Amino acid sequence: MAARNADATVIFVGIDLSVESEGNDRTDFLLPGYQTQLINQVAEEAKGPVVLVILCAGGVDISFATGNNKIGAILWAGYPGAEGGRAITDVIFGRYNPAGRLPFDLVLRRLRG
Repeated sequence: MAARNADATVIFVGIDLSVESEGNDRTDFLLPGYQTQLINQVAEEAKGPVVLVILCAGGVDISFATGNNKIGAILWAGYPGAEGGRAITDVIFGRYNPAGRLPFDLVLRRLRG
């Protein structure tokens, strides 16, 4: 696994239009498939800090990541478009501060009940 030797690791995960789109609402806030498992495995093996980049239109449950000391940053990037890669690298490398403003809430912890 490359993360074992990297000074830092960036993981891109998210939801595509087959899961969320106009007239196709999600049934939960979880990342689909094995993405949560992938994030946890890569973070566990990573030598350096992990940056988690989430690509989707709405909020997702990140409760599994907020308590993980290896995950140093979580960036929600929406569906960024053609210049999205450049914008994301500007944030990761500190050339731009997104200031943490989102148009929705992220699930930081689940309430039981």
